[in-house]
Formats: sequence, C-alpha cells, structure tokens
Amino acid sequence: MHSLCRSISVPVLLASLLLSPLTVTPSINAQELRAPATPAAPAENASRAWPLQQSSIVNQATGPSGLAQLTNEPLMRIALSTDVSGATISTPGHLLRASELDITPQVLETTRLRVESRLLSPARQVSDGNYDIEIARSLSREDAERMVATVKELTGESARAVAEADKWRVIIPRQSLEDSETAKAKLEEAGFEVRASGSDAGPAQAPATTNQARNISAAAPAKSAANTVRLTSRPSVPTRELIAFARGSVPLFRSSAPLIFASNDEVNSPIRFNDKPYRGRIEVFATPRGAITVVNVIGLEDYVRGVIPNELSAGGFPALEAHKAQAIAARTYALRNRGQFASEGFDLLPTTRSQVYRGLSSENSLSSRAVDETRGVIATYQGEPINALYTSTCGGRTEDAENIFPNAVPYLRGRECAAEGKAAFAPFMIKSSREIFEIKDEKGLASALDVALLATNGFALPVDKVSSSWLSAHVSEAEAREWLNASALLARKVSYQFLDDATKAPAFSTALVMAVFGDNRADTLLNNADVDYLLSFHDGEQVPRADRANVAMLLRDGHLSLFPDATLRRKETM
Repeated sequence: MHSLCRSISVPVLLASLLLSPLTVTPSINAQELRAPATPAAPAENASRAWPLQQSSIVNQATGPSGLAQLTNEPLMRIALSTDVSGATISTPGHLLRASELDITPQVLETTRLRVESRLLSPARQVSDGNYDIEIARSLSREDAERMVATVKELTGESARAVAEADKWRVIIPRQSLEDSETAKAKLEEAGFEVRASGSDAGPAQAPATTNQARNISAAAPAKSAANTVRLTSRPSVPTRELIAFARGSVPLFRSSAPLIFASNDEVNSPIRFNDKPYRGRIEVFATPRGAITVVNVIGLEDYVRGVIPNELSAGGFPALEAHKAQAIAARTYALRNRGQFASEGFDLLPTTRSQVYRGLSSENSLSSRAVDETRGVIATYQGEPINALYTSTCGGRTEDAENIFPNAVPYLRGRECAAEGKAAFAPFMIKSSREIFEIKDEKGLASALDVALLATNGFALPVDKVSSSWLSAHVSEAEAREWLNASALLARKVSYQFLDDATKAPAFSTALVMAVFGDNRADTLLNNADVDYLLSFHDGEQVPRADRANVAMLLRDGHLSLFPDATLRRKETM
C-alpha cells in the first residue's frame, strides 16, 4: 500500500531532510497588612487609600464589570533567590536589622553585609537564674506571630517568636524568679492556665542548674482548646544558622532565626540585594538543604509596581489604559496565587513561573501611574479573585481553559488578542489555493507530512491531492520505478537499473538497497543467524533468499514495518 512509502526510507534522504527548530521557613501569609509606602494620594484619590481598620479582604463586585476594591493591602513575599550559598544586603542609607518581633529595628554600624548559612554553632552557656516562660511551641510562623500579638494585647508582656527546626515557639524571657512570678500572675489574670508537671513544674522549685534555662510552661485560656500548650523540658533546635559578615572573616553576628533587613529611608535609600534596589524589606533564612533563600517582603501595590514594566513594555505599549488593565491583572493574579509556595517560605517567584518582578530599578512613570490609578482594584468572579492568567505572546488568539487545564473556567475563554484584530496579522498571512488533505485517520497525518518532505526532494507524489484513499491504494509499477529512480539520483548511483516485481515488499527492499548503496550492503553487515532472527515473524520463511538480508536490514533500522498481524504479506502489491 502507499503507506509503505512512509515505512521504507533512505538513510541519505533522512540526513538531507533534518529540520532545525524551546528548613524551610513557613510563609507569613494571611492577616498581614501594611500602610502605603508611597506618598499620600491627593484629595481626589483619597477613596483609594487602604483602610487599615477593616478586616475584609475583598469587597464583592456589584456591577457587571466584575471589578472589586480591596480594603486591606496584604504583604507579599517574593523569593528573589532560592537555595543560594550567600547573599549581599546593602543600602546607601543606614542598614537596619528588624528580625526581632515587637522590638525596634537595630541600626547596624555597617551599610553592607554578606549573609551565609552554616551548621549551627554550639549553644551559648546560660547563667543561673534565667527563667523563660514558654507560651506555645510547634507553631507555624503565622500562628506564632498571632500568639505574640495576643499576649501583648491581653497582658502587655512582650513575647517573642523563636525558631526551632521548621516550627516556632513563643516565650516571655525573664532574668529572675521574681520577674517570672509577676509575668505568670498576668497570664493567669488574662485567662491563661499555668500548668505544672513533675520536678520541672512551677516557679516554686529551686533555680535551674548551671548552663540550663528554666521553662515555665503556660497554656492559653481554657476557652480555646486549640491554643492549649503542654509543658516541655527540652525544646528542639534548628540545625542551620545564618552568619553575617561585614568585613573580613570575623562574623558580625549569628542567628538561628530568619534575618530581616531594612533601610531607614526606603524612598531615597532602599534596601538592596546583590546591589539591586527593592522596596520593602529583605528577609534571609536558611533551608534544611544547607543553602539560603532571600525573600522581598513588600506591600502588594509596591510589588505590582515592579511587575508591570516587565510584563508590558512602556515603549512598545505606551497607552495608559493598557497598563491599567495589566495592573489589575497582575494585582489579581498575585492575590489569587498568594501562598503558592508557602511550604518553601514565600508566596511567589519573580520569574515567568509566577510574574516577572525586578524591583525598584525596573519601575517607570507610566506603569506607576497605572498602579496608582487602579489602587486596590482587582477582577472577581462570583465574589472571588479570578486566576488572572495572561501571556506575553499569544500567537493572535488565546485558548479556552479546558483545552489547557483539567477544568473549564467560565471567564478564561479564547479571544483574538491582536492589538487591531485580524488586520494586524494581514502582512504575515500566507494564502494558498491548494486543496486541504483529506486525511480521515491519525496515522495518515504523519504520512501526509512525509509525502510533503519527499516531494521537495524530487519524488513524484500527488501533494495536492493526498488523501486517506490514496494512502490506502496499491502502488503502481510506474510509481515504484519513479521512487527508486529518485532515491538513486539522490544517492548519486547513476548505474542503477530498476528491478522487476519491485511493487512487492521483498523485491522493493532489495531494489532500494541497490539504489542507495549500489551493492549488497545487507549481506556484508548481517550474517545468516541475524537474518533468521530478524525474519522470525509469521511469514518470514516465505521471503525469497535473494531478498532476505535486505528485508532484515530495513526491518532492523526501522525503515520497513510489518502489518498489525506480524506479517509482511510478500505476495501483495504494496
């Protein structure tokens, strides 16, 4: 059958037709809010300010536009770099260390630091009489921060969140037994139930021995069972620590908890990571793999400022409305996918895997204006932020969601995406009057491509009328003669003589080898045992002796195929 022209190919022809052508620190997520870092908006834009007193995240859209106004600006955690050996943090102003919760940021004496990860140093000795009241343990970072805020609100005590392995615990540090008694009384008055257990229980016991800190475990109020904390005598510790170097090889300080750095003047002297400026703060934490991850902790609006210029060129698309649409899409995507990488300690990546984000240095006036004029505006569907997917290159038309993803999404429908519709693609369109191939089965599609490739190399094939019926028709002697002569011409075998009965597979195989190589190449390469093995199909013994080696070689190299019933049907016309 004609389809055999797809199965029998010529090595020289194949070469000539090659084509050229594409531990981890938990994330701080929900409940994080911030005031705008940008200058106050004019009076006419006052309605766009972020009201920090309200608790809702999204005001559901009431109009047909599907737009909604955010009421609280979330913080975003963007991983600037993951699993690296070190990070350089600097600022033209004063570098602040803001790692401790509820503590005023510490002004460092240097403006440039190198942070690296090391195995944890031996624990420092603790003097006698040091009492820490442990409030909770084995919490996520978010829960630990929430617990710190609760203790502060109910008792006025400044609790601290301390990292232990991949979890966090909350303590109230105290230097004496009297201080711990006072703090314990405040906890009890606030509704916390102080628990005791064994010889380690309660402050009435003797002070801890040398080099051992005493933990007084307290549980949250009984009305909240989820906050109950059990007494523990020996908390676990992380295995990695961060070491900060200012100059030389002597560490400036060490920390087993994440480090957060900021600038005292974010507008004029922003914080820098590897000398690139960013708004917000830079957090560095060690991973269990022995490396560090660097995260930009930034408000949603400032994050969008660093996205728009990299997703929509101001030079290529200078229209303000286009940038405003992009701002809404980027803001919505960020909100919808916030926490996507929470298990790795951040929300989004700064690459095309999320959205391209390059920080302060990439911002421009047009995109920043678009962000300001759409402040807090997101796109919603049924009251929820949509998954605002977009692409830099759509090829003229987008696709329906169900053709890409497992489920259909009502608002992700295919649309023409050229700036001026079909007219924009007119100069690039190629029109042809050639009839479309009438291919009815999937196998025929590959055959049609092969026919086109062979035709470009001088084979007489009806490329204008390739159809399933033609592919399934028998080969004529004239066609077989033409194909073999064309193969000999490509292989420069001018002395080739057409063999009789070449419309059947065995003789065609021998003729093809002679046309390409000009000799019995198969007899030289294969011994009798190899030939018998390769021809061990149902009717292999019926292949004439003169053709056996040639048929075997073409089968071995994949240029000749058997029928589905494992036969060659040697007596049938191809």
